[in-house]
Amino acid sequence: MAKFSTDISNKVDIIARAGDSFYLECTISNEDGSSYDIEEAVGAGGDAFFRIEDSNKELVGGFASVPIVGYNSNTISIVDNVLTISAVSTIFLLRAGSYTYSMFLEGTSGKATILHGKFKLIS
Repeated sequence: MAKFSTDISNKVDIIARAGDSFYLECTISNEDGSSYDIEEAVGAGGDAFFRIEDSNKELVGGFASVPIVGYNSNTISIVDNVLTISAVSTIFLLRAGSYTYSMFLEGTSGKATILHGKFKLIS
């Protein structure tokens, strides 16, 4: 399990196996170790997204806490300052390859990128 404490996006490369389920849990905290307040950061109704792009910056898949076109909806849960992605293999259908990703929060008053980096799926 990885722990991140930052006020800016952390670059974290992820390697996963194509065809498997995907699970990622991020506990977000401030530099001083206190809980990150999602509503304070992005406003009321903060939603979470994990966007996966190809080399042309085109959306090829992703996960979201709400229904939205192009994403596997309701696969991210937000509980306090913990974001959890849980996607079973039947909905995580990207083929093996190299991608980029960004995990961000978006609400009524803005957007906060939590993680970004390379997303590599191996056979």
